[in-house]
Amino acid sequence: MRAVGVGWGEHPWPTRIRRRDSCFRRIDVPGSPVDVGVVRRWVQGLLILHGVGSEVIEVAVLLVSELVANAVVHSCSRHGEVTVLLKADRERGRIRLDVIDDGPAVSVRAVHKNQEHEGGRGLLLVEELADRWGCYPDEDGTGVWFELESSWSTGCRMTVVGDARG
Repeated sequence: MRAVGVGWGEHPWPTRIRRRDSCFRRIDVPGSPVDVGVVRRWVQGLLILHGVGSEVIEVAVLLVSELVANAVVHSCSRHGEVTVLLKADRERGRIRLDVIDDGPAVSVRAVHKNQEHEGGRGLLLVEELADRWGCYPDEDGTGVWFELESSWSTGCRMTVVGDARG
């Protein structure tokens, strides 16, 4: 699966993904509910290592869990894989996570359901808790991204060299 259109803010196609004081990582996991936990631990570990505050980590882990679960349940990823991209940018004070599924490429929106309805609140959480979020068509499916404003502690500063796989 190849990520197309990964960027900051409203326009998802950057000219440059890697920058000084920035961490870009990628993980591909099977489209299984069990692997939602793998992604949670991966995101949490990288953000701790990068010195991100605990409140931001908690929100990031919750939101990425919801998006990966949505990809597994609502796309062809349940028979394939889910790709997660993480970018922590100290200079801009932002964390960005993209979850890319195996299709079909669809428009994604938060749907307000009644309280008795079980499930269906993942995108509502993203809409409520993320500073910015959106979706884009990927060559193989749909990407959903969110950004969180963050401040960093004096934790470890990572330098990512070579392959961006988790």
